[in-house]
Amino acid sequence: MIKFDCAGLIAKKVCKDCGKQVSQKAIRCKSCAAKFIIKFQPHKLKESPTYKTLHKWIRRHLPKPNKCPDCGEHKRLDVHNTNREYKRDLSDWQYKCRRCHMLNDNRLTNFNYNRNKAIQEGFVLRDKHGRYIKEIRLPEID
Repeated sequence: MIKFDCAGLIAKKVCKDCGKQVSQKAIRCKSCAAKFIIKFQPHKLKESPTYKTLHKWIRRHLPKPNKCPDCGEHKRLDVHNTNREYKRDLSDWQYKCRRCHMLNDNRLTNFNYNRNKAIQEGFVLRDKHGRYIKEIRLPEID
């Protein structure tokens, strides 16, 4: 739908459903278009979307809390899949801070284990404040 101002000139094009301003080629805004596809054209949704597409879809449809539900910190939140089955089911997803997300996936434990092992074996040197000085590279053996 196109709205006209009092002089009869084209002022702006608006969304067919909610009335938000859209580009000249669009009929609906992005959020209304996504709702329309889910409601009236579910066959257009891919059975197995890509990682990036699925995360974008989840961020668009899952309400974001103000703080992490696990630790209560007000930090930047990641989208976390609880059962590691990447489906378009909002009950399988939640927001977590990066630390809680990595702890839940055991990535933080593995990262710390590998880093500490490299320090103990002498591949990485640290100063008295715990900062990395340099990484020692061993010569490659053919």
